[in-house]
Amino acid sequence: MYTSKDNDDLLFAQKNNTPTTEKCETKDTSPLKIMIIDDDDVIHDVSRLVLSGLSFEGRPLQIIDGYSAKEAINLLNDTPDIALILLDVVMETEQAGLTVVKHIRETLNNQLVRIILRTGQPGDAPEEDIILNYDINDYKEKTELTARKLHTSVITSLRSYLNLKKLINNQKPAYDNDARTRIESLVNESKTLHKANQALTREISSYAQAQELVNIGHWELFNETQELIISKHARMLLDIKKSIGNCTIETILDGISDENRTTEKTIRQAITEKTDFDIQHDIVNKSGEKTRIHHLGRSVYDKDTNRYRFIATLYPA
Repeated sequence: MYTSKDNDDLLFAQKNNTPTTEKCETKDTSPLKIMIIDDDDVIHDVSRLVLSGLSFEGRPLQIIDGYSAKEAINLLNDTPDIALILLDVVMETEQAGLTVVKHIRETLNNQLVRIILRTGQPGDAPEEDIILNYDINDYKEKTELTARKLHTSVITSLRSYLNLKKLINNQKPAYDNDARTRIESLVNESKTLHKANQALTREISSYAQAQELVNIGHWELFNETQELIISKHARMLLDIKKSIGNCTIETILDGISDENRTTEKTIRQAITEKTDFDIQHDIVNKSGEKTRIHHLGRSVYDKDTNRYRFIATLYPA
């Protein structure tokens, strides 16, 4: 069910304009192979569209499609020189993508290919658990299928792939005079990043546990993309099923018991005008039971990204 036609799948192939009369260092212009493994045709189409204008170090991208964990494993056996895999977590089983990761790292002993896991159900595969227990390069929600974010992840992964390949082939990176020094530097950097990532993961986990302990939930809305992140405890307080993948601000507002829509108007106005709100209102669950909620929100400006986001906390009143 996959396609890997060389002519059709080479994105932005570049002509070799190097004069034949001069001696020069041979530059690899072969395509970098990227596998998209997902059971949703739309994800394949969007991913191809986003990556269609991308190349790296003068090399075009070749996209190979697969739609299941079984197909991914067969493709990897037949095509060992994959540079990067964009891999869905939930396919024929809830942990199909994780099975593929283990097959790559343990059965095939392939430490070279870069892996970006993607999920539409982050609550079923918490980031802190995945990062700690699986050898992957990145973990993204499918709501992050924007050109900017996906380009960043793909470029970072391809750079890592090429550097590792040079080291494995005992070649010096072009920007370094001492391969041994560079290897030691990369090893030390990897250890430092791993320790920092473990500390951050523990901090995130502790923060989530602390919120649950004091019965507080939170959500964040990114104004420009309208991307919404809802904590596990906020979902519980708002009676939002964890199976709901891509939530929107409407998901927050739907459960509010507000006959005059005053609460809804207050929250929408605060988001639009980038102001604060501090209100109390009822949440009605699927059984018709009401819970009184204290809800606080604030607009925050991020100097690094030059963008606004809206952060809110909520807890039983």
